[in-house]
Amino acid sequence: KGGAPPPPPPPGVSISAEAMARLEASVEAAVVADRTGGRAEGDRARCLRCARWYVAADPTDAGKGCAHHPGIYRQVGTTMSSGFFAGWSCCKSLDEGAGGCARAARHAEDEALSGAMRGF
Repeated sequence: KGGAPPPPPPPGVSISAEAMARLEASVEAAVVADRTGGRAEGDRARCLRCARWYVAADPTDAGKGCAHHPGIYRQVGTTMSSGFFAGWSCCKSLDEGAGGCARAARHAEDEALSGAMRGF
């Protein structure tokens, strides 16, 4: 790691300049992949909390962070033992699409979805 050049071939073994260049390129690619978590620049990830897509390398989303609802949403007509309730349980907003009432500095990556998407 750290971009160190590959070791020279053992004594008595020769390697072409082309083969050595390929070896050095593959070592560099492995080092870069290790540094970036195997992601390409610009790869996107989806947040578990707010369901927004963001650049995976920047979970702060350029400082915007994550606005989400920590509660659950109940449709109109849902009844509970304590009576009738609809809307977000965390902030009581009736609008299902309302902006999040809680904030986090970073998104929480949906690792399962990211792993599945890397297969494509």
